[in-house]
Formats: sequence, structure tokens, C-alpha cells
Amino acid sequence: MKTELVKPMGDKNSIYDVVIIGSGIAGLYTALTLDSKYNIMVVTKNEVKECNSNYAQGGVAAALEEEDFNNHIKDTLTAGSGYNEKSVVDVIIKEAKENIMNLIDYGVNFDRNEDGSLKKTKEGGHSRSRIVHYKDSTGEEIIRALIEESKKRKNIDIFEKTFCVDLIKEDSKITGVILQKEMKRFDVKASKIIIAAGGIGKLFSNSTNSIIATGDGVSMAIRVKAEVMDMEFIQFHPTGLNIDEERNFLISEALRGEGAVLRNQKGELFMGKYHPLKDLAPRDIVSQSITYEMELQKNDGVFLDITHKDSEYVKERFPQIYNHCLEFGIDITKEYIPVIPIHHYLMGGIKVDINGKTTINNLYACGEVSRTGIHGANRLASNSLLEAIVTGNRISKDINKNLAKIDCKSEINYYDLKLMKEYNYSNEINEIRNIMSSNVFIIRYETKLKEALEKIQKITDELEENNTIAYYEVRNMLVTAKKIIEDAINRKESLGSHKIFNK
Repeated sequence: MKTELVKPMGDKNSIYDVVIIGSGIAGLYTALTLDSKYNIMVVTKNEVKECNSNYAQGGVAAALEEEDFNNHIKDTLTAGSGYNEKSVVDVIIKEAKENIMNLIDYGVNFDRNEDGSLKKTKEGGHSRSRIVHYKDSTGEEIIRALIEESKKRKNIDIFEKTFCVDLIKEDSKITGVILQKEMKRFDVKASKIIIAAGGIGKLFSNSTNSIIATGDGVSMAIRVKAEVMDMEFIQFHPTGLNIDEERNFLISEALRGEGAVLRNQKGELFMGKYHPLKDLAPRDIVSQSITYEMELQKNDGVFLDITHKDSEYVKERFPQIYNHCLEFGIDITKEYIPVIPIHHYLMGGIKVDINGKTTINNLYACGEVSRTGIHGANRLASNSLLEAIVTGNRISKDINKNLAKIDCKSEINYYDLKLMKEYNYSNEINEIRNIMSSNVFIIRYETKLKEALEKIQKITDELEENNTIAYYEVRNMLVTAKKIIEDAINRKESLGSHKIFNK
């Protein structure tokens, strides 16, 4: 991976046609499916592996047989409370197989049956087994393969520890990006810019997300006035490991797909009280049910029980989860797993069409940062990686077809910055997280949302401008938090993951 931007020597090969912000599955897959005649820059603010995709455990939801298309569509619409864009759902589900085959061609080792066919599992909200996976670390396996494939491509340069400060907008179109590495600034002009910067998890005190998920992509889109919508629809995963960690470890929904059940602190099964699908109800239902049960029992968590399954099977199927829990003295083959609902995924984001185009010329978005409409008001389990690869491939096809028609001056300008002051913004970050976790969590009240908006605005007004990456991250967190709260206030009714009580 490249760690420094080297000034071009005038050769066209040192100028970039496309800049991709983000190195998760959405970003890397899009880079690989773009025509090799285009020079591509991928920038990531941490190491290339540090992204939400790398922590995705469950798999990719994919109706690989035509007879499953309608079932998968129905399950997606049901989970999304019918708020989904039906035409988008149809396209993404029907193009699953093409993109799964691409991933296999790139070296992804999905689990297979003895006859060589792809193994499939079932997760909450799915009417049948259709999720292809690699043990319980599917995201990590896909990222591994995509990085290795990217290294083989002479037209792809990946720059680590390089922060995207903002987009460059000229004459109502995006013409480049402003990048920063420590105190060095780079203005990179390119024909097409793709935001694949991931989610918003670090706006909350407890999240499964990577440490880099500070809402950067959404924030920069808002600043150039690209349309951003449905930010109130935030998915809280029902089963985060209830252990104090910097990044809450996810206990995959696949465990419940394989027969694990939820128990309250009395050891009682309780999901049957809340939904006919019991432990395989959609995520929003399970998260809310756990919250209600915790309030009823007056405690701070519940348990996931997979002790009734064969221990060797559990260790083989879920090695990452087994080993991680064992580090905390929990043998999941013998003991219940303490779990609690935590922030997990953003269904809203930068509005895009089926080809990943935003409402601003030359700007695309894909992955969690985008709002295609497939998820509606609540994401069906494992549809996120599917959305990322299908939309990424469609972006590539659109650019491959149209890039030559765009006349954009490609260049890189360099200049050094003088540090304004040293400050780490830890107090502001903690305050933002406390506000969001207390007022904008699973169950929401209009009065508390308005209180949160006032507090976020106060922090924004008092934030002293700086030219450090730490400052830009906090700025992004505040812009994104404000949009989430505003959309939550404007959504008066409960829908999908958004539960509002007018008190």
C-alpha cells in the first residue's frame, strides 16, 4: 500500500481518473470492477483493513436460484416495513449471483458443502437459507481477497492514513477531493469521485463499528448540498457482546439462524411473547423486545444460548466468536453469552439512484454511506454486503461507459500546513456519544430529540476551528448527528427501526 503521495512527473499514469473514498468492500470492489484503463486512487483514513466490512460476520444474502428471487424480495420488503424502493430491491436481488461469482473469481473462499456447492445459512427475517458465508468472518475474508487482488492491479493505488477533508465543488459539479496526511494537504482533481466511507457508529457510546466510522461521508455530502435522507433509520443490533470494549464485539445473527435462543436473566425464553418468528424475528423487533425485557426485569442485558448445539460444530462454524468469548472466560458451548442491543448500521445516507449516482454531478456513493432504498426502514440481515457489491458494480459499469465523455482537468496540488494548535477533542467526542446514546437510541421521545438537537448545536457553536484531522472528525460527527436528529424529529410516526413516543 502507498503511504505517501508522490508528486507526479507529468506522465498521464500519475494522474487519477477516479478517486474512491473508503477501502471497505464497497470501495475496493468498485475499484476492481472499473476498467483497467482508468487510473484509480483509493484513500482510507486508517489502515486499509480498518473498516466496518472487515468486522462483518454473517455473510452475503444472495438468492442464487431464480425461484428464490420473489421470496428474497418479499423478506426484504417485510423487514423494511414496505418503505423500500421496490424497483431497487428487484435489481439488487436479481444481480446477486453475478457479483457473488465475481467475488469468487477474486479469490473469496466461501464455505462449501462436500459436493462443492456453496453453503448457505439462515438469519433473522429470512424465510429460507440463502446467506453465503466464510465461517463467522465473511467480511474479513472478502477484504483479504479484495486487497490481494487490488495489489495485482497496476492502475489501482491505495493510500493509507490519508484523510478526506472535503469534496471540491465547481460549477455545480464535483471535480476533486481535499486530502490531508498529518500536516500535508493535497488537492486531487479527478473526473469521478466515489464516496464509500462507511457508517456512523462512533457517534454512539456502544457500537459494533470500526473506530473510523465518524460519519465523514455523509458530512461531506451535506456540505456540498448533495441530498441526504432517511438518517433516522438506524439499526441497533440485538446481540452485541455485553463486555466493556472499545469496539463492541458482534455476536452474529447467524447464531440464531443456527438455533441459538435468547433468555432473560431468569433463564426464561421470551421472544415468543413479542413475535411469531421468536428468535428469528427481524432485527428491529428483536432489539426492541430485548429492551422491553430489560425494562421488565430491571436489568442491563440478556443472554444468548447455543449450549444445546454440538460443541464441535459450534467451534467449527463460529471460531471467531468462540475464541473471542473465550478470551473473557466464556465458553459458548457450555455457558450463555451476555448480550445487549448496540448501534450497528445506518439505513439512510446519501441519496443515490440504482447506478450509485448522487444528486450532484460526478459524485457517486455506495455501501453503508449511501441510501439506495433497498433497506427501507430496517435492513434485512446480510443485505448490506449484497447492496455494496451490486451497487459498486453498477457504478463501475456507468463510469466505464461514460468517463471518456467527461472533460475534467486531472491534477494534484500540494502544500504544507502549519499546525494551529494541539487538541484531541476527547471531551467533545464523549459528549456527542452520550447525547446520541441517551436521546437517540432504540426508543425515542420527541422532547428528548429536541433536547439532543439543542445540545449538539451548542457544541457546534462552541467548537473552535482547527486544521487537524481530529477537528475534522469532530466536525463531521456534529454535522451527521444534527441531520440524524432532525430527520428523527420530522419522522412523527414509528416505522421500522424508528420508534418514536410523543412525550
